[in-house]
Amino acid sequence: PALTTRPDQIKCLRQTILNLAVRGKLVPQDPNDEQASELLKRERIAFLPDGPFEIPRSWCWVRVGAVSEARLGKMLDKAKNKGTPRPYLRNINVRWFDFDLSDVLLMPFEDSELEEYSLRFGDVLICEGGEPGRAAVWDERTQGIFFQKAIHRVRFAAFVNSNFFVRALKASADDGRLAKSFTGTGIKHFTGRGLDGYAFPLPPLAEQRRIVAKVDALMAICDRLEASLTA
Repeated sequence: PALTTRPDQIKCLRQTILNLAVRGKLVPQDPNDEQASELLKRERIAFLPDGPFEIPRSWCWVRVGAVSEARLGKMLDKAKNKGTPRPYLRNINVRWFDFDLSDVLLMPFEDSELEEYSLRFGDVLICEGGEPGRAAVWDERTQGIFFQKAIHRVRFAAFVNSNFFVRALKASADDGRLAKSFTGTGIKHFTGRGLDGYAFPLPPLAEQRRIVAKVDALMAICDRLEASLTA
Protein backbone atom coordinates (compact mmCIF):
# COMPACT_ATOMS: atom_id res chain seq x y z
CA PRO A 1 0.00 0.00 0.00
CA ALA A 2 2.85 2.44 0.73
CA LEU A 3 3.95 2.13 -2.89
CA THR A 4 0.56 2.60 -4.47
CA THR A 5 -1.20 5.60 -2.96
CA ARG A 6 -0.25 8.18 -5.62
CA PRO A 7 0.13 7.92 -9.42
CA ASP A 8 3.78 9.07 -9.33
CA GLN A 9 4.69 6.12 -7.10
CA ILE A 10 3.87 3.57 -9.81
CA LYS A 11 7.17 4.37 -11.55
CA CYS A 12 9.00 2.99 -8.51
CA LEU A 13 6.80 -0.08 -8.54
CA ARG A 14 7.65 -0.74 -12.20
CA GLN A 15 11.35 -0.37 -11.44
CA THR A 16 11.03 -2.82 -8.56
CA ILE A 17 9.37 -5.41 -10.81
CA LEU A 18 12.19 -5.18 -13.37
CA ASN A 19 14.80 -5.23 -10.61
CA LEU A 20 13.41 -8.49 -9.25
CA ALA A 21 13.04 -9.93 -12.76
CA VAL A 22 16.71 -9.55 -13.72
CA ARG A 23 17.84 -11.07 -10.42
CA GLY A 24 15.80 -14.23 -10.81
CA LYS A 25 13.38 -13.33 -8.01
CA LEU A 26 10.19 -12.82 -9.98
CA VAL A 27 9.51 -16.37 -11.21
CA PRO A 28 10.83 -19.65 -9.76
CA GLN A 29 13.69 -21.50 -11.44
CA ASP A 30 12.93 -24.86 -13.05
CA PRO A 31 15.61 -27.51 -12.41
CA ASN A 32 14.67 -29.11 -15.75
CA ASP A 33 15.88 -26.04 -17.66
CA GLU A 34 19.34 -26.38 -19.16
CA GLN A 35 21.74 -24.04 -17.42
CA ALA A 36 22.75 -21.05 -19.50
CA SER A 37 26.44 -21.74 -18.91
CA GLU A 38 26.11 -25.29 -20.26
CA LEU A 39 24.39 -24.01 -23.42
CA LEU A 40 27.10 -21.40 -23.99
CA LYS A 41 29.83 -23.99 -23.47
CA ARG A 42 28.20 -26.17 -26.10
CA GLU A 43 28.02 -23.20 -28.46
CA ARG A 44 31.65 -22.33 -27.62
CA ILE A 45 30.68 -18.87 -26.44
CA ALA A 46 32.63 -17.21 -23.64
CA PHE A 47 30.74 -16.00 -20.59
CA LEU A 48 31.78 -14.04 -17.51
CA PRO A 49 32.59 -15.65 -14.15
CA ASP A 50 30.52 -13.07 -12.25
CA GLY A 51 28.74 -9.73 -12.50
CA PRO A 52 27.62 -6.69 -10.52
CA PHE A 53 24.97 -8.58 -8.56
CA GLU A 54 24.07 -12.12 -7.59
CA ILE A 55 22.01 -14.25 -9.98
CA PRO A 56 20.67 -17.84 -9.83
CA ARG A 57 23.10 -20.70 -10.46
CA SER A 58 21.34 -21.63 -13.70
CA TRP A 59 22.02 -18.13 -15.12
CA CYS A 60 25.27 -16.58 -16.29
CA TRP A 61 26.69 -13.19 -17.21
CA VAL A 62 27.44 -12.60 -20.89
CA ARG A 63 28.49 -9.68 -23.06
CA VAL A 64 26.17 -8.48 -25.83
CA GLY A 65 28.92 -8.87 -28.43
CA ALA A 66 29.33 -12.57 -27.61
CA VAL A 67 25.71 -13.49 -28.37
CA SER A 68 24.62 -11.07 -31.08
CA GLU A 69 25.42 -9.17 -34.25
CA ALA A 70 25.04 -5.40 -34.02
CA ARG A 71 25.44 -2.48 -36.38
CA LEU A 72 24.48 1.15 -36.75
CA GLY A 73 22.10 2.31 -39.46
CA LYS A 74 22.70 4.49 -42.52
CA MET A 75 24.10 7.98 -42.16
CA LEU A 76 21.81 10.76 -43.31
CA ASP A 77 23.73 12.73 -45.96
CA LYS A 78 21.53 14.62 -48.39
CA ALA A 79 24.46 15.41 -50.68
CA LYS A 80 25.66 11.81 -51.03
CA ASN A 81 22.64 9.60 -50.46
CA LYS A 82 21.14 8.17 -53.64
CA GLY A 83 18.32 5.80 -54.46
CA THR A 84 14.62 5.52 -53.77
CA PRO A 85 13.22 7.51 -50.79
CA ARG A 86 12.17 5.02 -48.11
CA PRO A 87 10.93 5.38 -44.51
CA TYR A 88 13.51 5.08 -41.76
CA LEU A 89 13.54 5.15 -37.97
CA ARG A 90 15.25 7.88 -35.94
CA ASN A 91 15.99 8.10 -32.22
CA ILE A 92 12.70 9.88 -31.66
CA ASN A 93 10.78 6.91 -33.10
CA VAL A 94 12.26 4.42 -30.61
CA ARG A 95 10.56 4.50 -27.19
CA TRP A 96 11.06 2.12 -24.28
CA PHE A 97 9.36 -1.14 -25.33
CA ASP A 98 7.52 0.52 -28.24
CA PHE A 99 7.77 2.63 -31.40
CA ASP A 100 6.17 5.94 -32.35
CA LEU A 101 5.62 5.89 -36.11
CA SER A 102 3.54 9.07 -36.24
CA ASP A 103 6.50 11.07 -37.59
CA VAL A 104 8.57 8.87 -39.89
CA LEU A 105 10.81 10.59 -42.45
CA LEU A 106 12.22 9.40 -45.78
CA MET A 107 15.82 8.83 -46.83
CA PRO A 108 17.18 7.60 -50.21
CA PHE A 109 18.29 3.95 -50.17
CA GLU A 110 19.84 2.12 -53.07
CA ASP A 111 18.67 -1.41 -53.81
CA SER A 112 22.08 -2.77 -52.78
CA GLU A 113 21.59 -1.28 -49.29
CA LEU A 114 18.17 -2.70 -48.52
CA GLU A 115 19.32 -5.95 -46.94
CA GLU A 116 22.03 -4.19 -44.95
CA TYR A 117 19.64 -1.72 -43.31
CA SER A 118 16.47 -3.80 -43.19
CA LEU A 119 14.59 -4.80 -40.04
CA ARG A 120 13.38 -8.25 -39.04
CA PHE A 121 10.93 -9.43 -36.42
CA GLY A 122 12.79 -9.65 -33.11
CA ASP A 123 15.52 -7.11 -33.92
CA VAL A 124 16.39 -4.94 -30.93
CA LEU A 125 16.75 -1.25 -31.79
CA ILE A 126 18.79 0.78 -29.30
CA CYS A 127 19.35 4.54 -29.26
CA GLU A 128 23.01 5.50 -29.57
CA GLY A 129 22.40 9.07 -28.38
CA GLY A 130 19.53 11.22 -27.14
CA GLU A 131 18.50 8.95 -24.30
CA PRO A 132 21.30 6.40 -24.80
CA GLY A 133 20.20 2.81 -24.37
CA ARG A 134 16.47 3.40 -24.88
CA ALA A 135 15.31 0.30 -26.72
CA ALA A 136 12.44 -1.69 -28.16
CA VAL A 137 11.93 -4.94 -30.07
CA TRP A 138 10.83 -4.60 -33.68
CA ASP A 139 7.51 -6.38 -34.23
CA GLU A 140 7.11 -5.86 -37.98
CA ARG A 141 4.08 -3.62 -37.45
CA THR A 142 4.89 -2.19 -40.87
CA GLN A 143 6.98 -3.40 -43.81
CA GLY A 144 9.74 -1.73 -45.80
CA ILE A 145 11.16 0.46 -43.03
CA PHE A 146 14.86 0.98 -42.33
CA PHE A 147 17.02 2.73 -39.69
CA GLN A 148 19.59 5.50 -39.48
CA LYS A 149 23.04 5.72 -37.91
CA ALA A 150 21.76 7.02 -34.57
CA ILE A 151 20.31 3.56 -33.84
CA HIS A 152 21.95 0.20 -33.16
CA ARG A 153 20.24 -2.85 -34.65
CA VAL A 154 21.02 -5.92 -32.54
CA ARG A 155 20.23 -9.45 -33.71
CA PHE A 156 20.60 -12.00 -30.95
CA ALA A 157 21.34 -15.69 -31.11
CA ALA A 158 18.30 -17.96 -30.88
CA PHE A 159 18.84 -18.64 -27.15
CA VAL A 160 18.42 -14.95 -26.19
CA ASN A 161 14.87 -13.62 -25.95
CA SER A 162 14.93 -10.06 -27.30
CA ASN A 163 12.10 -8.95 -25.03
CA PHE A 164 13.94 -10.23 -21.96
CA PHE A 165 17.08 -8.36 -22.99
CA VAL A 166 15.24 -5.04 -23.40
CA ARG A 167 13.68 -5.45 -19.96
CA ALA A 168 17.10 -6.18 -18.49
CA LEU A 169 18.45 -3.10 -20.28
CA LYS A 170 15.70 -0.93 -18.78
CA ALA A 171 16.42 -2.25 -15.30
CA SER A 172 20.07 -1.38 -15.85
CA ALA A 173 19.10 2.13 -17.02
CA ASP A 174 16.92 2.60 -13.93
CA ASP A 175 19.61 1.66 -11.42
CA GLY A 176 22.38 3.64 -13.16
CA ARG A 177 24.55 0.71 -14.22
CA LEU A 178 23.92 1.21 -17.95
CA ALA A 179 25.33 4.76 -17.82
CA LYS A 180 28.76 3.30 -17.00
CA SER A 181 28.89 2.04 -20.59
CA PHE A 182 28.35 5.51 -22.09
CA THR A 183 31.05 7.83 -23.44
CA GLY A 184 31.18 11.63 -23.51
CA THR A 185 31.36 14.26 -20.76
CA GLY A 186 28.41 16.42 -21.78
CA ILE A 187 26.32 14.61 -24.37
CA LYS A 188 26.39 10.88 -23.65
CA HIS A 189 26.59 8.16 -26.31
CA PHE A 190 26.15 4.40 -26.21
CA THR A 191 28.80 3.52 -28.79
CA GLY A 192 29.26 0.23 -30.58
CA ARG A 193 32.17 -0.59 -28.29
CA GLY A 194 30.10 0.16 -25.21
CA LEU A 195 27.24 -1.99 -26.47
CA ASP A 196 29.56 -4.84 -27.43
CA GLY A 197 31.06 -4.95 -23.93
CA TYR A 198 27.82 -4.45 -22.02
CA ALA A 199 27.18 -7.45 -19.75
CA PHE A 200 23.72 -8.70 -18.88
CA PRO A 201 22.35 -11.68 -16.92
CA LEU A 202 21.25 -14.57 -19.12
CA PRO A 203 18.74 -17.14 -17.77
CA PRO A 204 17.79 -20.35 -19.59
CA LEU A 205 15.61 -19.55 -22.61
CA ALA A 206 12.44 -21.08 -21.15
CA GLU A 207 12.87 -18.98 -18.01
CA GLN A 208 13.46 -15.85 -20.10
CA ARG A 209 10.03 -16.40 -21.65
CA ARG A 210 8.40 -16.96 -18.26
CA ILE A 211 9.97 -13.77 -16.93
CA VAL A 212 8.76 -11.71 -19.90
CA ALA A 213 5.22 -13.05 -19.49
CA LYS A 214 5.22 -12.33 -15.75
CA VAL A 215 6.66 -8.82 -16.20
CA ASP A 216 4.11 -7.98 -18.89
CA ALA A 217 1.25 -9.19 -16.69
CA LEU A 218 2.46 -7.12 -13.74
CA MET A 219 3.07 -4.04 -15.89
CA ALA A 220 -0.50 -4.28 -17.16
CA ILE A 221 -1.66 -4.19 -13.53
CA CYS A 222 0.57 -1.14 -12.96
CA ASP A 223 -1.03 0.59 -15.95
CA ARG A 224 -4.54 -0.04 -14.59
CA LEU A 225 -3.51 1.01 -11.08
CA GLU A 226 -1.92 4.22 -12.36
CA ALA A 227 -4.99 5.06 -14.41
CA SER A 228 -7.25 4.38 -11.41
CA LEU A 229 -5.17 6.54 -9.07
CA THR A 230 -5.03 9.34 -11.64
CA ALA A 231 -8.81 9.22 -12.06
